[in-house]
Amino acid sequence: MPVDLLLNNGTIVTPRGEFRAAIAVDEGKIVAIGSASAMPRAEKVLDLNGLHVLPGFVDAHVHMREPGMTYKEDFLSGTSAAAAGGVTTVFEMPNTLPLVTNEKVLLEKASLLKDKAYVDFCLYGLIIENNIQELAGMAKAGAIGFKLLLAEVTGGVPRPSNGLIFESFKELAKIGLPVSVHAEDKNITQYYTEKLKATTKEPIAHCLARPPIAEEEGIHLLALFAAQAGNKVHLVHTSCGTHLIKAAKATGAKITAETCPQYLVFSEEDMQVKGSVLKINPPVRNKALVQRLIEAVNDGTIDTIGSDHAPHSVEEKTKESIWEASSGCIGVETMVPVMLTLVNRGLIKFSRLVELGAENPARIFGLYPKKGVIMVGSDADFTVVDMKREKIIKAEELHSKQKITPFDGFQVQGVPVYTILRGEIVAERGEVLDGPKGRFVRP
Repeated sequence: MPVDLLLNNGTIVTPRGEFRAAIAVDEGKIVAIGSASAMPRAEKVLDLNGLHVLPGFVDAHVHMREPGMTYKEDFLSGTSAAAAGGVTTVFEMPNTLPLVTNEKVLLEKASLLKDKAYVDFCLYGLIIENNIQELAGMAKAGAIGFKLLLAEVTGGVPRPSNGLIFESFKELAKIGLPVSVHAEDKNITQYYTEKLKATTKEPIAHCLARPPIAEEEGIHLLALFAAQAGNKVHLVHTSCGTHLIKAAKATGAKITAETCPQYLVFSEEDMQVKGSVLKINPPVRNKALVQRLIEAVNDGTIDTIGSDHAPHSVEEKTKESIWEASSGCIGVETMVPVMLTLVNRGLIKFSRLVELGAENPARIFGLYPKKGVIMVGSDADFTVVDMKREKIIKAEELHSKQKITPFDGFQVQGVPVYTILRGEIVAERGEVLDGPKGRFVRP
């Protein structure tokens, strides 16, 4: 009997290097890797000559806004953007409405989204002041991990007390799932925001109101708590403080860290030009910190790349005062091409990008080797890319419901050609094919 799909003549990229090989796929799984002559017959054959085959990208940080805020984005539009951008699995954040704070809400959200996903998806639970007793239930229901916020964000989630945070960390050490943390300390950011609001409305004030010390204090606190509690902490959208992360890892604390393309590409100077379109939390940093972050990506201090896809309407993003504009930008569709561009510029090794974008998030969150790797028995998820093709990102061509992005006009070299989910092509050359085929995935 022929297998379902054969990928021929592509160059496979892994964290350990590159090699030419064919890949046979049957019933959604990888069944053989080797020379084309050794492969079984197939119903469908893709000739990938000149293209690179990567494990399907796992974006462990998206906000698709459903339910509750679907004028910003919904799961159909958001996951179609993921598919078009070469991402095969997304982790949906819990600050939708209602907040995902217990097993019932998590299961209802999974049921609501299951027929609306163009790619596979996982769900986070949320840690708030009074729901420690709910964490085990959410884990049982299939939560990929938990989200904790040290600063208030979309959805109006209040920061828990330090005592509650430490107690929840001890509970998570027993449960075994990671907690992804927004590490900015709100006491510092609130102080500087109120101080600056009285004197300026300029875009750069957003950067000044959330200085590096706010994020660094958060990292320091989390490292201390994690070392004592013994749980797994994943720092999201890291923009600075990499020296503290490196020091925490050296103590044996179970800390990993994510950064996002926007922190590797843009700096405070871009804030002056792009204004509120580039307003994100934490803010972009000065060029010296951007360079330090790139070094941390390369030396292993930073473990993963995520998009922090956070859509808002044009009206919400383009206020006259920087204080009134919403924080966050879309990014799930632009993440892969932007990161491939950094590879082409020589800033990041290709093999390192595969580790950051696929293998490490799958390992950290308990999906490996089902996801994140090209290996016999793994899900046949692939991000097939053309490293020579150049294009300019145009906001109006993106698949998100709200298309405003700081990457509008950004020239990339390296684009996804095929996004393949469990052996099925779900997007080709930026066009999404057929209907939703994604599934709810548990760790």
